[in-house]
This record gives sequence, structure tokens and C-alpha cells, in this order.
Amino acid sequence: MLEHSKTTPEPEEQCHICGNWLKHQKGLRKHIARHHDDFVDCPICKKRIQNKQALNGHMRSAHGERTHQCTLCDKAFKTRLILKEHIASHTGVDLYKCQYCPKTFKSSANLYSHRKKMHFDEWNRDYPKRCVKLAKTSNIECTDV
Repeated sequence: MLEHSKTTPEPEEQCHICGNWLKHQKGLRKHIARHHDDFVDCPICKKRIQNKQALNGHMRSAHGERTHQCTLCDKAFKTRLILKEHIASHTGVDLYKCQYCPKTFKSSANLYSHRKKMHFDEWNRDYPKRCVKLAKTSNIECTDV
């Protein structure tokens, strides 16, 4: 793909603390700074959160308003994407297709789970950086890295 696009990829650097890969040095500096932030407590549910930025994400996902209303039932959702995937359950329309086989899915989470379980070797080959991260947490071998 790089040959055809005639562009050079951004260099990636790995965080020495958690092993995540980041596209540029500015992102790496911000990322490393997050490892050193003080923990904060959620003011609503009192859950202990890693840092202020993570608290903002927690507030949106756990306590955000459900403003995206389904027109086919009375359910409401926090994001447009979740609503779109929910509507697919009403209409039967598949939104995602596996890149390795003809199977289709209504949610990206189901596609992800399918690829990881049914096409693990291809999934590992196509995503070597993810494999490094998985190897640290799940005792798998990354032969393609």
C-alpha cells in the first residue's frame, strides 16, 4: 500500500511503560505524562479513574446523556454509531463484512470478536503491534512481529 500511495508513514514510537505504539513524538510525550497523573474519583459513582483525561471519557461513556433516540422503539443511545447499530437489529441490515470470509455483522464489536476467534492467524499477521500488546496480557506467541 505504501508503494501505491507514494507517502512515507509517520514514524511510530513505543511507550516504555505500557508498550503502546504512538504515531509521533508529541503523542508519546502526552501519553507518558498520563502514566504520571494522579488518580481521581468520579464525582457520580466514586470509581477511581487513572487521570483527568480518563475521567472525561468515563463521564461521557458511563454518565453521558442518551440523546440519540431510536425511531422504531423507545430506546436512546449515547452515540450515533451505537444507534445506527441498534437500528440494524430492527431492519436486519448488516453494516460490517469480515475481510477474511463472506460473513457479515450488525455491530463492529461482533465483527471484531469474529475476526479474533475465527481468523486469529490472519488477524495476528495483519495487526502485529496489537499482537505485541496481546502477548503481554494473554500468553500468546507473536511469530510475525
